[in-house]
Amino acid sequence: MTAKASFLCARHFIISFFFIAFYSFNSLGCNFSLKPQSTVSDSAISEYIKAIYENDIEVLPLIEALECLKKFDNAIEKQYDITPTIKERLFLNRGNLYFHNDKVDQGESVLLEGSKYFEEENLPIQRCNLLIRLGSHFLGRKNYPKAFEYLFKLEDVLNQIGYENYPDVSRFMEYISYACIQFNDLDKAEYYTDLAFNLPFTSYRSEINIYNNKALILKAKNDTNASLYFEKALDIATEEKDTAWMGILSGNLAYYYLLKKEFAIAESLLITDTIYSKQTGQYNSIWSSQLGLVSVFLSQQKNQEAFELLMQLKKKPTIQKKTNLTHLKDYYRFLAKYYENTGNFELAIRYADSMNTVKDSIYLSNEYLRIQQLEDKINTEKHLAEVKFLDEKYEHEVRLRNTIIFSSAAGLFLLGILYWQYRLKRNKEKQMLLLRENHTQELLSNSQDQLEKYISNVKEKNKLIDQFKADLEGLKLSKEDKKEAKRDEIRGQLFEQSLLTDEDWSEFKRLFEKVHPGYLQRLDEKFPQLTFAETRLFVLHKLELSTKEMASMMGISPSSVRKTQLRLRKKLEIVEQTDFTKLAQEI
Repeated sequence: MTAKASFLCARHFIISFFFIAFYSFNSLGCNFSLKPQSTVSDSAISEYIKAIYENDIEVLPLIEALECLKKFDNAIEKQYDITPTIKERLFLNRGNLYFHNDKVDQGESVLLEGSKYFEEENLPIQRCNLLIRLGSHFLGRKNYPKAFEYLFKLEDVLNQIGYENYPDVSRFMEYISYACIQFNDLDKAEYYTDLAFNLPFTSYRSEINIYNNKALILKAKNDTNASLYFEKALDIATEEKDTAWMGILSGNLAYYYLLKKEFAIAESLLITDTIYSKQTGQYNSIWSSQLGLVSVFLSQQKNQEAFELLMQLKKKPTIQKKTNLTHLKDYYRFLAKYYENTGNFELAIRYADSMNTVKDSIYLSNEYLRIQQLEDKINTEKHLAEVKFLDEKYEHEVRLRNTIIFSSAAGLFLLGILYWQYRLKRNKEKQMLLLRENHTQELLSNSQDQLEKYISNVKEKNKLIDQFKADLEGLKLSKEDKKEAKRDEIRGQLFEQSLLTDEDWSEFKRLFEKVHPGYLQRLDEKFPQLTFAETRLFVLHKLELSTKEMASMMGISPSSVRKTQLRLRKKLEIVEQTDFTKLAQEI
């Protein structure tokens, strides 16, 4: 751990201790000294924990942050009785830390653990808070299946406890209506916004979002009443001096003044949008507002102003790199309109063609299909949830029925007998299978032993053969006639020990087939043109015998074995680099 991390961890311990006993809570607007927990609200403690996490822990590298957070949590748990509100904050801190570091699966797992904990403890408000965090996170990442999954789970809880009993209900309505808008499910989105108007708003931002969502729904339905909701949202943003929303809503509202050809008002709103969007870094909103200004200029035949603004936009990365097809389409559309206004029809047609090309690309992209598939998945998951509910109800009825049936002693006794017979049969089958396996293994082991003994005998013969040959060589050095009889005797013995007779081959082949079942058949299928001697040569190679050992078993000299191999290579067209023994092993 770095020195900074160690320092911060130590600091958290110290702050936690003195926070409990001595220090005031001025950062939270409380002017009293902290006494035992009974004198401090749970929400105040939760906010303190959140502040420490956001200011000091979240900024650390993940490994150090996790270690520091663990120590900080331990300090809190030692000093306080962990109430549901504090427990919720501890879960949120851990989940948010993973989300902050793009460890989505781990963050999701932590918050799901918390959701399950609060469900088991029958604490629906805390469970809702974790579910809404999950839903908002995945909504922000445009992972709509996950977002809907958790928002629908939250809705199920709200249906049980009542929407009005959840303090943050307006934020739920904000998220669920926005998600429905993204899937073009406008009727459902409007249902949630209308429901939200009958419930208390948690914050002015939620109120703005609800009005803005309602306006977007009506705009998509070509309902001119959308402007009324944009104006209402803009009034709230202006009253709260929220410049980000003032810019966005000014741009949204300008669209309707463009439709009504009230260009002066539209231009003023778009300029406001541009100014505030630049201040808050809302780059998409800047683009939309500037393209809107181009539309205003062209509609009033202010062609030069429109062209100058288009040339400024041309220098932007969005146009140069073609990263946003929608902006690129509008850019080409307005250029075509500009050249049409100025009488340059050749360029007007060229940019109109460019616009249509981009438009086709947008249409042909798989984004729409992907979203449709996700919507189908969401509908399927919701349907499966309903089916699961019905299945659980049915299973409950079945269990109740089975309890009554199997409560009788006769039924239990019969079940025990059947089970005992089943186990007996299974054990007998297992024993038979084990006996068969042991028998097969024993046969294989015996065959292997016999084959090894057979090969051992061959090797013993080889020693005799070597001795006979040595004796013959010694006799060759003698010129005496009386040695001729001795040489004939040794030759006979050599022939007797070397030759592998048909009877020997049959016995050898029988043992070989037990150890290497199917080998001779595979060899015949692969090389049907082999002679009897060539087949034996392959078999001896399979056993990895030396050339001398193969020669003795076949009753020929080692040089004859090598010549046979050479002829066999040519016959089978085996390249010289191929090892003959390796080839025999692979069959």
